[in-house]
Amino acid sequence: MVPVGGGGLISGIAVAAKAISPQIRIIGVQPEVSAKFGASFAAGHCVDVPYRSSWADGLPGDIGELNLQVVLEHVDDFVAVSEDSIAEAVAWLARHHRQMIEGSGAVGVAAFQQGLLEDLRGKKVLTVATGGNIDADRFAAFLQR
Repeated sequence: MVPVGGGGLISGIAVAAKAISPQIRIIGVQPEVSAKFGASFAAGHCVDVPYRSSWADGLPGDIGELNLQVVLEHVDDFVAVSEDSIAEAVAWLARHHRQMIEGSGAVGVAAFQQGLLEDLRGKKVLTVATGGNIDADRFAAFLQR
């Protein structure tokens, strides 16, 4: 499970993981309100989608053509998470794991909590929870939910 914006992080992780074991599944995660990479993955080429404001404000971005080619070759799937799921994941990580993770880094946890990955139940799963770069007031808003 890898948060996806412009595709650099998932490209590197996918190439490395598939070199270790081609059976590793790589799944990109984006917010529903800005899922350009997921739409481009499904289409097989870069497509434009509208962006709306998201709790995962570090993920919207331009797709690199090289990143898209790497993703098309090495990534298995994409899922998109709701804004409520992102906020709940940030709060859950703080309350239960004492981790201050920004919305962009919490999308993998959000995908699990939203029930988008039932086929992974009982399997070993890793999600990349990046970034503690979150404003204290915004972080407090997550915890008040």
